[in-house]
Amino acid sequence: MKIINLILAITILISCGVPKDDYEKVVEERDSLKLELEGLKVINDKNINDNLLLEKELQAYREKERQENEVPYVTETRALEVLKYDYSFNRRDDVYKDVQIMRLAKNKFRISLMEKSRTAPERSDDFFYHNKKLVLTIFKGDKYTLTSSW
Repeated sequence: MKIINLILAITILISCGVPKDDYEKVVEERDSLKLELEGLKVINDKNINDNLLLEKELQAYREKERQENEVPYVTETRALEVLKYDYSFNRRDDVYKDVQIMRLAKNKFRISLMEKSRTAPERSDDFFYHNKKLVLTIFKGDKYTLTSSW
């Protein structure tokens, strides 16, 4: 029985052998696939790095754009200061009183006031005053627009 087991084991070992040519082809194919896979990994890593860089640049651009377009919050006091500046510099011929201010947005106001020309005679009543409605919008950097509204 030992002899039969020994013969059977030798037969199995001999029959399991692979021809040397086939083995070398398999090894060559394995090596070429390894090289190809390493090349793909390098390309993939480069693409991932490029995508991360582009994503960071896009995020920085969006943040910069958001900051540029951000609307500042302006107080009513600041709006009145801008109105006073505008009348003292741009509308020197006009006088105003009875200012009422209403907020429309974070940086936009509707202003109602009584206005008259400086050249009009002084009287105790409001005969020469007329009602004027304005829209004041204050932007970043103390830039503003003051337009008439009906």
